[in-house]
Amino acid sequence: MDGAVVYISEKVLKSLETGVQKSAAGINGFLTGFWLEKGLHITGFRVSLDPSHLQFEQEFDKTSNFLAAGIRVIGMFFKVTQADVPLVICDVCKAVLPSNSILRECLDHDWILVFAVGESSETSSFYWYSYEQQGLCQVQTKVASTDGTVDSLMTYRVQGLLSFGFEDADHPGERLKRIQSEIQNLKDLLRSPAAVFRATGSNNFIYNRQPSDWPNVNGCANWPAKRLLEYSVDAEGKEQRQHQTKESKGLSLVDISMAIQLTGKVAADNSISCVPVIHHDHKSFHFVSVRLPIDVLAVSDSNLPLHQLPRVFAEGIGRNLDSMVECLCTFSKDGKYATPIPHHFHLREFDQTVTAAYPVGIPETYLKSVRESLHRQFLVPLSRPIFRRSNAVTFAKDPTFHGRLLDVHLGLMPSGVNNGRCFVVGGHYAYYHYMQDGVDDNGWGCAYRSLQTLASWFHIQGYTEKPILTHNEIQQCLVSVGDKEASFVGSRKWIGSVEVGYVLDEIYGVSCKTLHVTSGAEMGTKARELANHFETQETPIMIGGGVLAHTILGVDWNESTGDCKFLILDPHYTGSENLKVIQDKGWCGWKNVDFWDKTAYYNMCMPQRPTEF
Repeated sequence: MDGAVVYISEKVLKSLETGVQKSAAGINGFLTGFWLEKGLHITGFRVSLDPSHLQFEQEFDKTSNFLAAGIRVIGMFFKVTQADVPLVICDVCKAVLPSNSILRECLDHDWILVFAVGESSETSSFYWYSYEQQGLCQVQTKVASTDGTVDSLMTYRVQGLLSFGFEDADHPGERLKRIQSEIQNLKDLLRSPAAVFRATGSNNFIYNRQPSDWPNVNGCANWPAKRLLEYSVDAEGKEQRQHQTKESKGLSLVDISMAIQLTGKVAADNSISCVPVIHHDHKSFHFVSVRLPIDVLAVSDSNLPLHQLPRVFAEGIGRNLDSMVECLCTFSKDGKYATPIPHHFHLREFDQTVTAAYPVGIPETYLKSVRESLHRQFLVPLSRPIFRRSNAVTFAKDPTFHGRLLDVHLGLMPSGVNNGRCFVVGGHYAYYHYMQDGVDDNGWGCAYRSLQTLASWFHIQGYTEKPILTHNEIQQCLVSVGDKEASFVGSRKWIGSVEVGYVLDEIYGVSCKTLHVTSGAEMGTKARELANHFETQETPIMIGGGVLAHTILGVDWNESTGDCKFLILDPHYTGSENLKVIQDKGWCGWKNVDFWDKTAYYNMCMPQRPTEF
């Protein structure tokens, strides 16, 4: 592997090393990534559920099914403790990776990347292992905050519906066999010339055929994939070229629809060319018919010719279908089958996206064992609900939560604190403010709106499925816990941070800590505690003082000088959901210590993240 460089980001390397080092001896698994420009780029990993390697090929396939098409298994990692690491790794590779290994077939070359994870970063090393020579050699690695390949990659989302049916069986083994047989037929169909794809907003079809067999003219079969970004369809259905600005270049998501050609020569060639023979078997049976929603993520080099894209898409659809097999078998009862829905989860700790199929209509409580397994396979702590359906990636260009803007702090300019360290809210929240929902709460509802923002964080992160309370429901809750009299319901009376804590605890099961200052001038002295909150809990904070309430989303703090600024979300905004106005006018922005009233005392309600998955 002379000249080949292995690229890995700091996030992936740190997550892998830390997770493996904390795990029991014997842990091992797969490295995932892609080749690009004579370099091997590691994008993620997965822990094997079979550390004995007796089911190596099954574990290999499971790993692939979690990945975006174009990303594949590129190597393995092992936890080692012995001093003679190369000898240990060589022995493990000989035992696990025989010359006919499926991994070797997929890599199309003699070398496999191996990461030996030691007890510290200093004792961890990458190696190339040769199947033929059964030996190791050192690897040239480059670790960076980014791997520098984003600009040359394109990301696609392929969607469609496939009709799927099979004759049910009472015995689980026979049922699985029949499902797998029909799934294989679908995979074969999508690899055939009958499969057709189209980029949304373009009149160009992408055919799974040799360039000479494309019906299009102008040689578009050999166009580089990046040209899909240059065309769209106008209101009259005519294709027009896009004028990309400098800011619009880089990583882009291209929506792709899929279809199967049912007429014409291609369809005829793909069918059985013989005289049909009818066999009549008189019996009663249960035939299961399911419409499978395909939702695939795929990546490719932006210069890949268009006629090679269907191969990438078919690979991803095949993975989608394989992941649905287990879901269909697991969540079936009395001949009824729940439709499997693919969900994409972004693991922000190391920038990896994992795709998993969940059954529609099955509550989260019944999926706990499935989610727990995913946490362990990707070394994600069991303290956060990363793999709940509510945490799946949304692809809307302007995502909202029940019509409200999400994460309105994103895109703000830096705070300006010299050499400060920034600590901000993690995850997603919705911006609740005055005058929403047709409720005129101008002048009295700021704390209610801040509470709603806090509640939205727990809802969106998947900690609760309970809805966001209205003003009236908040008041009823406070009456039911004995904090207010019955006359409080329907009034326009204020609430404070203490009441916010009561509601979070009673309705959402969220405990809160309270931080107090006797004057707004003291807020700067609480920067350390706020920084620790955002680093460990990541939840937004409601602060009440005087006659006003706000939401704190972060703090930028220089520990040496004590200088700090606060990221404030202001619920007193009365306008429309206009992000530019909200940011430009300071309704969400960085504020210095002078923002706080020196004559008022403040209480901060600091929600604690529940420890659950």
